[in-house]
Amino acid sequence: MNSKTKNNLIYASKIIFPLIIVIGLFIVGVSAGIITFEPPNKLTGEITATIEIDFGDGTNYSNIFTVENSTVFDFLLEVEEIGEIIVGTNEESGSYEIESISYNDKKYNHGEDGYWWLFYVNEQFAIDSADKVYLSDGDLVEWKFENF
Repeated sequence: MNSKTKNNLIYASKIIFPLIIVIGLFIVGVSAGIITFEPPNKLTGEITATIEIDFGDGTNYSNIFTVENSTVFDFLLEVEEIGEIIVGTNEESGSYEIESISYNDKKYNHGEDGYWWLFYVNEQFAIDSADKVYLSDGDLVEWKFENF
């Protein structure tokens, strides 16, 4: 074997063997359940979280709920289910948008006077729709009627 062929084999082995190892580890991770294709932060079972609603005019609502595997949207609907609020929604492009929330006989409409319903999880503004963000145990969900 000449030195050029030998150098080519060494070079190829430096690329091929690590690639085979990475692919093998990926396959083992998937088969063991370590690597999944589920959305992040999706839990199964009960979680307890706090919801706070700021209506932008000094009116506030707060409660703690224990629910099964919930999204931020589902969590808001839990408040509606117990009769505390009325939620108006609109499905658009496969996601739900909050159109209004009524509380104490007053309706707070999305887009009214430049105010919009925005939500935060653990004081972080959410960049996804409420029906796509899963909650973890102990989370704080804040809905705010803010001038945007």
